Amino acid sequence: MTMQETTSRETPQVATRRVEKPAEPVAPASPRAIALRTEKLSAYYGTAQAVGDVDLTFEVGAITAIIGPSGCGKSTLLRCLNRMHETTPGARATGRVLLGDVDVYAAATDPVEVRSMVGMVFQKPNPFPMMSVYDNVAAGPRLRAWKMSRREMDDLVERNLRRAALWDEVKDKLHRSGAALSGGQQQRLCIARALATDPSVLLMDEPCSALDPIATYKIEELVRELSHEVTIVIVTHNMQQASRVSERTAFMLAGDDGVGRLVEFGRTDDLFTLPRDTRTEAYITGRFG
Repeated sequence: MTMQETTSRETPQVATRRVEKPAEPVAPASPRAIALRTEKLSAYYGTAQAVGDVDLTFEVGAITAIIGPSGCGKSTLLRCLNRMHETTPGARATGRVLLGDVDVYAAATDPVEVRSMVGMVFQKPNPFPMMSVYDNVAAGPRLRAWKMSRREMDDLVERNLRRAALWDEVKDKLHRSGAALSGGQQQRLCIARALATDPSVLLMDEPCSALDPIATYKIEELVRELSHEVTIVIVTHNMQQASRVSERTAFMLAGDDGVGRLVEFGRTDDLFTLPRDTRTEAYITGRFG
């Protein structure tokens, strides 16, 4: 046996070992941008304080519900978000409301512009009674003096009636009074009117409280669809509705001084199943309110 053969047989074979590449860490989901936020927001009617020091954030594309018993200031808070509160004689707000980087209450901020960017739908359907369906939708752009041809206005009216899931029901009634529609149709007309100025935020103050169950279902479906286009803040006295449509919920409660304050704010599922505050738990389980 040659030396070469001996060496070849006795040299151990080194096993090759595959080194697994460590898994890439999964990046956490990016937080949503903030569409609207309040900082120490308080509201007054004359000398009487109605809302105290509310800090809230409303995420882009989210549906946020505000719940609480009657008299806790939730509708007043909502009206502060687009400066509707100050239209009541003697009413005022302090603190800050920021729409993106714009201070809504800054002296240089035009409240009409604010209300076009932060639209509002009220508890009771309120189409302009002396206007047709068409003119109700066109009212906002006309008030803002948008330069549009008749064809462009026609397209705008149709687009927003479709966005409000109303076009198929009224396309042959465009020149009839908006007040001639059913209650649910009137509310959807008001939503179309609010959408016509292309707001980034839509406020809804108990939009289903005056509607029957079928009309309520249509509005809730519409709210879910619209959340893909616009940030929605909805005040509701109906906790089931809040749990059905919203992603985040704020619970407000008035103290012994009558001032409404924020008690708890978080993901809707968490707030309804694992509330952090005993007052929230008492309210959602029906022990008061």
